[in-house]
Amino acid sequence: MTKSRIKENLLFHNGRIYTQAPEKPFCQALGIIDGKIAWMGMDDDLYQLPPDKFKIINLHGRIVLPSFFEAHMHFAFWAWSLGHIDLSECWSYDETLRTIRKSMRRLKRGEWLVGRGWFRDGW
Repeated sequence: MTKSRIKENLLFHNGRIYTQAPEKPFCQALGIIDGKIAWMGMDDDLYQLPPDKFKIINLHGRIVLPSFFEAHMHFAFWAWSLGHIDLSECWSYDETLRTIRKSMRRLKRGEWLVGRGWFRDGW
């Protein structure tokens, strides 16, 4: 179990918070206790929470999206690339061919060899 990096309880309000719950896709306020979402609701419901236990953050109408949202797909591309040979460290034609041949030995009949990072102009 990993410890949370968040050291204080947070209460976000006055926002548009995407919940991913089909029955109620958005709320206005979000309470985080010990690094975990503990409460979601509307600004009118904030009276239920003790304000002295939270650092209060006004979102000024901004939107909040779930974590692991990465618009450029860097993480997905990185994960996809793990199954491919990395040619970015090959600094010559011969080194590139050696890397390809070495990787080909691990393939089963009919499997494709996919590489990435080839930059022949760097030779």
